[in-house]
Amino acid sequence: MVENHKLKNMEEYCKKLEEQMQNLQQESLVDQQNKRQEQFGEQNERANHISLQIETLSNQFHTFLAHQMAGKDLGSNSMGILNTPTMNN
Repeated sequence: MVENHKLKNMEEYCKKLEEQMQNLQQESLVDQQNKRQEQFGEQNERANHISLQIETLSNQFHTFLAHQMAGKDLGSNSMGILNTPTMNN
């Protein structure tokens, strides 16, 4: 009878340990998924920021080229911002 009781207690203890292990594994999986989603969100934000910077630079470049071409069309001798001053020694 005592051994039966010890065996029953051991089985209950093992069952509780298995439940705890399953809970910990589930929490770990949820934590990993949350971390991946957070990292994806950060990467997505960075990609959007870079895309916006590229678009801004592209627009600036097109504007610059349009100004350069307009200067040449008018027969201007100006080289715009590409003109670099010469150093007098």
